Amino acid sequence: MNLFDPLNDLPSDLADFAETARRSCEAAAGLPPAEAARRLAEDGLTGVIAPEPFGLDLPLTAALPVLRAAGAARLSLPLGAALAASHLLSFLPKAAAEALVDGRDFLTAAPVADVSVAGGRSTSGDAPHLSGRAGHVPLADAAGWLLVPVGASLAFVDLAAGGIAVKRASVMDEARPSFVVDLDAAAAVSVEDPEAVAEYRARADLFQAIDASAGAAAAMALAVGHLTDRSQFGQPLIGFQSLRHDLARARMELHSLDRLIARGLAAETLTERTTLATMARARAAAHMPGIVEMALHMHGGMGFTRNVPVHEWLRRLRAGIGPAGPAEMNEAVAARVLALP
Repeated sequence: MNLFDPLNDLPSDLADFAETARRSCEAAAGLPPAEAARRLAEDGLTGVIAPEPFGLDLPLTAALPVLRAAGAARLSLPLGAALAASHLLSFLPKAAAEALVDGRDFLTAAPVADVSVAGGRSTSGDAPHLSGRAGHVPLADAAGWLLVPVGASLAFVDLAAGGIAVKRASVMDEARPSFVVDLDAAAAVSVEDPEAVAEYRARADLFQAIDASAGAAAAMALAVGHLTDRSQFGQPLIGFQSLRHDLARARMELHSLDRLIARGLAAETLTERTTLATMARARAAAHMPGIVEMALHMHGGMGFTRNVPVHEWLRRLRAGIGPAGPAEMNEAVAARVLALP
């Protein structure tokens, strides 16, 4: 057994579900995002934690094997954002919510934005119209809906509606390029419930950490296979002590992050989940890219070629960290922890 298999070390009640998730995500790997969404929806993965009547309404922990499988398979679809927003589906028109769960549409999310309500807050109950710019938005050219932060609130924006301009910003992750979205009085569906907004942000941080952990583990699993198959001086590379030390350090870092994620998913209060999620996101940003770089170097010169997909996990990690690096995230952790009673 490869100790770096992303679907190892799951609770026993999720083992069968994990294999379903693995098969589904591997089948969807390499597909365009719209096709991947339909493929995952056929296996029930897009609605796994969505509330009734839209989805299966399973506990938050059920998202773990799905996101690990998706991260290991390097799906183009931003599944983490969609699952993180599952509890917000009731804010959308019913037809739109159903389309997101059954795979006829998919959602992306903006980690950062400078967006405000055009003309100020409406007091008549009308839908708000947003103006401003959202950055680092994955697949904004193909998604149907954009979830964007608006101050302390959130808003769903129909990307097929008017008042929207989408421009490519980065191709660091070639399968999931980032875009800038300019909004000019674009109609939106507002989410102003403070608890719902805080829950989304905690889930988004946790799910980003899961994706990073899964990618790093999958890259190391590939490296272990390479070190086992290749020999030098008459013995497999896996037997060299210095490499075994590196593998042990990588396993320790992954185990530490996975335990932090598990605690966040099982947290009984939103305050606890938010703190643990911020810690997990910061730890992932600080340590997971280094593990993937280690896996790349363990492949020797061939690790830098496109024949070995480790660089794809590294690109995904770098793009997923976004504008806030480990230092900024650690400051957020400190501020949150020190503010606790």
